[in-house]
Amino acid sequence: MPAPTRAQKQPFVGRQTWTRASILADQVGLSTARILEFLLNAYASGQITTDHLADTSPNADREQIGMRLSADTWRRADDQRRTDGVRSMSALVDKLLVAYAEGRVQVGVTVRPLTTTPHRRGTHDRHRPLPPATRH
Repeated sequence: MPAPTRAQKQPFVGRQTWTRASILADQVGLSTARILEFLLNAYASGQITTDHLADTSPNADREQIGMRLSADTWRRADDQRRTDGVRSMSALVDKLLVAYAEGRVQVGVTVRPLTTTPHRRGTHDRHRPLPPATRH
């Protein structure tokens, strides 16, 4: 599967909100842009609804933050935002990051081994463990 096309986006976000979200993102080993991409994707797919969203940053001096995000995820979130009546993508981004910073939504990465080996035609070799490395 090819990597998603990432487009430059520059939403306005409250400075304190960005800082708080960045600290939390760092704790799970991801950039704030990747966390935001997960949040936007969850919002676009209905996993996060307007009930989960926080108000925008209180008394915020907003700044424009440049980042590269999946163009498809941004477009789908923008479509859902319009349906929900959220005024702009900057407002949505800020609301999602406030909700994340306040612990209303969580993002994590989970890695689990397969409990059984899938047996699909032509894919069996991909699921075998690699032989141990040898030193020369």
